[in-house]
Amino acid sequence: ASGGLLCSVLLTAVAFVSFLISRYATGMSAQMRWKPLRAGGSFGLAAALLCFGLAIALALAHFKIFLPLTVIRWAIPILLVVLGIETVLNVVLDIYRPRLKDQYSRAAFDSRLLGVINEPGGIFRTAATAIDYQFGFKVSQTWFYKLLEKAIAPLALFAGVTVYLLSCVVVVAPNEAAIIEHFGDPLDQAGQVRLIGPGLTFKWPWPVDIAHKYPTKKIMELNIGFVPKVNPRTGERIREPLLWGKGHYEAEHSVLVASAYTTTGRETQGAVPVSLVKA
Repeated sequence: ASGGLLCSVLLTAVAFVSFLISRYATGMSAQMRWKPLRAGGSFGLAAALLCFGLAIALALAHFKIFLPLTVIRWAIPILLVVLGIETVLNVVLDIYRPRLKDQYSRAAFDSRLLGVINEPGGIFRTAATAIDYQFGFKVSQTWFYKLLEKAIAPLALFAGVTVYLLSCVVVVAPNEAAIIEHFGDPLDQAGQVRLIGPGLTFKWPWPVDIAHKYPTKKIMELNIGFVPKVNPRTGERIREPLLWGKGHYEAEHSVLVASAYTTTGRETQGAVPVSLVKA
């Protein structure tokens, strides 16, 4: 357990160093002569995010929460396969892509997918170039575009944090009740189950606290031994008078039940006292 926490701390340090290197390489790539560093900046940022996510997953595994670790275990190889396919496609497409003088040709290993994360403003620059061509004026020079380009990353971060903090709010409907688990434990410090009634409740964000809601006021029905007739339009059960000469349900099955009577004959000696009942 302590080894997992130590690895989590080391991965956090690696993520921080990778992030600094990524930002430095991306900043240098703004100059034409250092454009190839953009690929390193993108991969450095991806490594920083993966290391940070893995550090969080290892810390949660210390509290017996293994879902994030399982997700990352599958996400890393899938990401590597996708990046490998993208690199192969870039190599093939570069064969047919025209070369222009004094224009930088993007390297095959410079991932466009990672570039969206590393430089989100690049999407707006591409869109602005297309709009400039269509409308005949420099959209990229307008104050709104420049403001949006600078604010896109903070806005995306703010939106992500806001959505995550919404997990602190639990809305329980009038016909429901909720049990809140703290690191998988439904009991509070007093040893009582954290049962929440209808209304608005606040808790620690996911995955620290997890709320499980149940329809406690709803009458649940379990059919055993038969299949009821259901209205195909409404999905509700059709209830009809039960007559001896008519089938009661859509399908009926024989049910083996215990019997209070025992037989004394030699042929049935030792037999299990059961009866076969038709539903």
